[in-house]
Amino acid sequence: MLIGITNIKQQIITEHKQRVSEVFFEKNNFTKLVYYEIIEDLALAMQRKKEIENWRLEKKKKLVEALNPMWSDLSESLFCEIFQATNKIKISGLVISAGLSSRMGSFKPLLHYKNKSFMMNILSKLDSVCDEIIVVTGHNRELIETELRTFSTINRIKTVVNKNYKEGMLSSLQSGLRKLLDSNWVLYHFIDQPTLPIIFYKDFITQIDNRFDWIQPKYNGRNGHPILIHKRVVEKIIEASAKSNLKELTQSSNIKKKYWHCNYPEIHDDVDTIERYNNLSK
Repeated sequence: MLIGITNIKQQIITEHKQRVSEVFFEKNNFTKLVYYEIIEDLALAMQRKKEIENWRLEKKKKLVEALNPMWSDLSESLFCEIFQATNKIKISGLVISAGLSSRMGSFKPLLHYKNKSFMMNILSKLDSVCDEIIVVTGHNRELIETELRTFSTINRIKTVVNKNYKEGMLSSLQSGLRKLLDSNWVLYHFIDQPTLPIIFYKDFITQIDNRFDWIQPKYNGRNGHPILIHKRVVEKIIEASAKSNLKELTQSSNIKKKYWHCNYPEIHDDVDTIERYNNLSK
């Protein structure tokens, strides 16, 4: 089992008519491509390569079979995916801001980080990668709507009021997703993560891969947020009982998950108590 890295993406795009795919595989003496990941950052690609190389053969086989149980040749799939990635897809941001902020003791969306509210910090970054943004409101919705009027591209933001916000976060998520049924991907964001740098979002969307339904960042072996959700899963979440929770809903083996091993520790930030906020402000 050979593991390697190639930067042939641009070459494939420009020279596909000359069957670069065939040339590439013949040149490297490959017989079959059974697994691949597209990682735009070379350093991260090298890190991922070394990680997999150190695995035992059995673990490598499980990685392949999770995506490709029949060990089929995926070379054509790879090249199709590269071309599909050049086509326009619709990415929508979804920010949940309906709760009571009871653990914080203050209304989280309007707390400040780097001279801007949590809400404005998040929206200004999502605005750089999303075609539209939905903000789900509930508690103190008038205050949020007033804050949103100051946003420079307010026309790209819509609010949805979840009157049942006290039922839990899933009800707010469902309320927002109902407005995004025409989106290819939804970038689902919590209001208590204002610390992520803008480059994170630009890197994150390069991980979009239509073979998967769910893309989640991972740092130092632990999963984080936000999450990219494919429209196939959006429909399942909307149809679920409000008494369910998102973790249960997405445990199904029918939902293919991709974990992006990134270099952003901020994906673990969760500013939901006054102690954490005070530490953030130092």
